[in-house]
Amino acid sequence: MRAAPTLLCCWALTAAVACASPEPRRSDSPIAEPPVVQEVVAPGGPTMAAPVAEPALAASSPVSASAPPASTQPAPAAEASSSPSETAEPTDLVIQDLRPGHGKPVTKGDRVTVHYVGRLPGGLVFDSTRDRGKPATFDIGKGQLIPGWERGMLGMKPGGRRRLVIPSSLGYGAKGAAGGKIPPNSTLIFEIELVSVP
Repeated sequence: MRAAPTLLCCWALTAAVACASPEPRRSDSPIAEPPVVQEVVAPGGPTMAAPVAEPALAASSPVSASAPPASTQPAPAAEASSSPSETAEPTDLVIQDLRPGHGKPVTKGDRVTVHYVGRLPGGLVFDSTRDRGKPATFDIGKGQLIPGWERGMLGMKPGGRRRLVIPSSLGYGAKGAAGGKIPPNSTLIFEIELVSVP
């Protein structure tokens, strides 16, 4: 009859151990465990996000960190004394139609009557029919004119105005002309008005 208390104590101890052991989580649970979030806590202050370092300025950047801001003032307008094709040394004939003409275009063999002003890139006028007050007459394609004129007159129509920028190779070359007014190897600029084509 004294063995009953011993069995009762053993049963109570087994039940207590079973209640203290947690039930293992099933692997097929639909609820995922929340991720662990790490926070940076400033001493004596609230929780703060860790600062993100700014990327270094690229070495190829054209803007220096110490450079002053670019000026917002508009750039001054360039003087319109001469066109870029006049100031540069052309390697071939440059033709610019300033005013279109009407009627029969110039072809080889035509006799043309023109007004013209010839000058150097610096602005020096070396010849002008307007200063003389009388137009000039030439035959195209017969060797009376420098090659730049022979080519530059083709296709022009009466009443038209045209600018020719002629390299020295199609002008007077190394000889120069006009009693020294046209130095050797000079670029020539002519503004021509075609008066008539018979």
